[in-house]
Amino acid sequence: MNNNKRGITLVALIITMVVMAIFVSSIVFLGVGAIEEAQLAEFNSRVSKVEEAVNLSISANLLKYAENELDFYQWVGVIEGYTESDAQNSTALQVTKDIDGISVYRVETDILDKLKITENQNNYYIDIDGTAYYDYYMYKSATYYN
Repeated sequence: MNNNKRGITLVALIITMVVMAIFVSSIVFLGVGAIEEAQLAEFNSRVSKVEEAVNLSISANLLKYAENELDFYQWVGVIEGYTESDAQNSTALQVTKDIDGISVYRVETDILDKLKITENQNNYYIDIDGTAYYDYYMYKSATYYN
């Protein structure tokens, strides 16, 4: 009698399945991390675009109102609700919020509309130095502001 059976043993089958399960689970884990990383990169890009647009608006105001008191006129059309008449009256900026001890002001929605940012417009802020902030973005249990 010849017991030369061809085929796969039960042990080899189980080992193959375990190896494949480990391989698949590591790919799924890496895939989820990649999606989260992409969302964070997109968030950072959006905040950077807002910051750049705000600083361009400030630069345009510095040129437009060069003969006036620039400390006030630079914020016209940049900070929500701050108008030319506020600048003429030397009205002080009203702090909208405090993020991590930094006084910030809500960005004018016209700037956000030009960037085609339509959702969560009330969450974009700028500080006196022109740094943009977003009131808050959760990522891996951490809060990101800018």
